[in-house]
Amino acid sequence: MARILKEEKLLRPGEEKNIYFPLAAPDDRKILGKRNKIGGKPDWLHPGKTPLCPHCGKEMTFYAQLDSVNDENAVEDGGMIYVFYCFSCGEVHALAQSY
Repeated sequence: MARILKEEKLLRPGEEKNIYFPLAAPDDRKILGKRNKIGGKPDWLHPGKTPLCPHCGKEMTFYAQLDSVNDENAVEDGGMIYVFYCFSCGEVHALAQSY
């Protein structure tokens, strides 16, 4: 899990203005983009709860997690997207967590 050390001013490629966002510790940056997963249990960044299907009310099944790719394609500052599926009615739900 990443630890926020400080905020730094960074200029992303193609941008003309500086933006601010927290940076992970150097060791945590090495795993960015490598936490993708299909099946099993979600590797929550923060304590999470499996959602209930908004259509039928049953607990949904964890399907996959999608990691941030790099600094240019970061999900909420190095976060993750979690995808859930309801095998009863086919409903899909996704949520994001960040540091």
